[in-house]
Amino acid sequence: MTTRVSLRWVVMIGSLALLVLLGTDAPAKDKRLKFLLTQSSVPGDQALTVCPIGFHMASLWEIFNPSNFQYDPGQGHTTDDSGSGPPAGVVNDGWIRVGGNAEGGGVGAGVNNCNAWTSKEKEDSGTTVFLHTPWFPTPWSPISPWVALNSFCNAARRVWCVED
Repeated sequence: MTTRVSLRWVVMIGSLALLVLLGTDAPAKDKRLKFLLTQSSVPGDQALTVCPIGFHMASLWEIFNPSNFQYDPGQGHTTDDSGSGPPAGVVNDGWIRVGGNAEGGGVGAGVNNCNAWTSKEKEDSGTTVFLHTPWFPTPWSPISPWVALNSFCNAARRVWCVED
């Protein structure tokens, strides 16, 4: 009877070891938070409402280094050459939080935020950003690889979103 019990333990331990070894070849799941540029465009006063469920409007400082995140091409805007990454270029700009007080106009990109995303007045403006392209030497951007624009709040723009 002692031999049977010992044999059962050997079989159980061997089986568990085999399962562990077989499981190590599975590809690791990408654990980076996802981000995206919305497919639809909205005026500044709707920027806080357009991100998909499980995402929120991003501050530039949340997604500043895109390589720390995984772009979600299934829910986000893509272009012909996006692959699994984010779209680039000025035509792919999107509203972005700037992290400051409500500001509607006069100051410029990086400060203006459509009065904390409550205005769609043509006199007010907010900040949009896009990933820089083309890659040849251009004027230096203090937020590279991003470039910021000052956009009128009544203009429809996509929105940069990050996973909650």
